[in-house]
Amino acid sequence: MLASPTPSERPHRTSSGTSWAALVGGTPLLRLRQSGDGRVLLKLEGRQASGSYWDRLVAAQFGRLAADEAVGFSGRHGHSVAVAAYARATGRQAFMLAETVDEPRLESLLGSYGLPVVEELPAGAVLLERDDEEAHRRAFAGWLAEFPSEPSVLVLPAFAGLVEAVDALAPGLSVVWVEDDFERRRTLSENAACRRTQVAHREGLLLSPLGAELVDAGVAAAVQGATQVIVLVPEGGQRHLGWW
Repeated sequence: MLASPTPSERPHRTSSGTSWAALVGGTPLLRLRQSGDGRVLLKLEGRQASGSYWDRLVAAQFGRLAADEAVGFSGRHGHSVAVAAYARATGRQAFMLAETVDEPRLESLLGSYGLPVVEELPAGAVLLERDDEEAHRRAFAGWLAEFPSEPSVLVLPAFAGLVEAVDALAPGLSVVWVEDDFERRRTLSENAACRRTQVAHREGLLLSPLGAELVDAGVAAAVQGATQVIVLVPEGGQRHLGWW
């Protein structure tokens, strides 16, 4: 089991010669000090370059592309932000498919990348999708490889594509799945709302709504007897200030 509470750290890198892809992975592992009897560790994916676990998926997707292939995406969620960020950072042409959006927070964030908005993708552009099972397998395999030994329980967001990837890669692993809200406005359960406040006060960590549900499920698993619980916290809470 993971005996050390010390967060994992990326090697020090200077700005010169560092690629966006080199920053993917190596996210910190934080042990909750005052919840779950010290058995719950949080993998903080908000420390990725664009701020979420989706950077891992997008890095896997970009790794399959030819150097001159343009990309496109639809939807306004963390995967789209990661595509936009990776494309902009690497100079790859990218397009955002137009659609009616009911979450202006992410619409504004994506607009800051200055990508063309189109009704349909130009010929030759590759549509990158968030439920890409092959890319999820590569991304999750890299995530899992960052632990020195297998945890007793994993708590994961039920992202489309990730569920299938985990079943294929680690069929015997004990997993607690938490429903994915597609980064829309989410009504927290009473327990998760309390957990979000508790973790902020006790640990100094700001959780997103989905992150609060995941951490609450992780603490519950520890209370029920799991000896080492790893929670995938897919993004930081900073993106979600002002709404639940």
